[in-house]
Amino acid sequence: MQWLEDHHCYYEASTQQGIYAPISSHEAMLAEMDRILGSSPGEDIERLIRAVKKHYDKKDYHRVNSHQEIPSEAYIYNIMAFSLDPAQLQQGREYFGSRSDVAMVVSSEHNFEMQHPDVSKGLGIAMGNAEPEIKALAQAISLTNVEHGVAHAIHCVLEGKPVSQPETVIEGGQ
Repeated sequence: MQWLEDHHCYYEASTQQGIYAPISSHEAMLAEMDRILGSSPGEDIERLIRAVKKHYDKKDYHRVNSHQEIPSEAYIYNIMAFSLDPAQLQQGREYFGSRSDVAMVVSSEHNFEMQHPDVSKGLGIAMGNAEPEIKALAQAISLTNVEHGVAHAIHCVLEGKPVSQPETVIEGGQ
């Protein structure tokens, strides 16, 4: 987490006690939003504010000065780093991707997540809208987020069926 703080990258650490994020991460997120609004005058500022408010209003969301303030008894399940700066994302992905003490997952074009390597064991299923590099690593590819790909994958696994995208999607469920 020190690398993320040193590079002013927004991140959140998920624990059994809630989500911890450094105050400086929030400042980095505001700077990202300011840059978006400056470069995209048509962007809906109200939509951005609602999205940020909804995110920060989560229960058990803790702001800390540094990762060093996360209680020692907190078990960190996952660390999610987010940036709209492609160069910063690439640097972070290269740095954490080369480490053997974490498994890195890319779940969106604007983030990467880290967790203990032993947590990443199991069935690798990519969303239908995942980046091509992620799909290439997956054991199966589900539907997209909009098509409820997570629910589809869980349903298939529970019923012992292979997780795959249907050949055709019939509109209206018919």
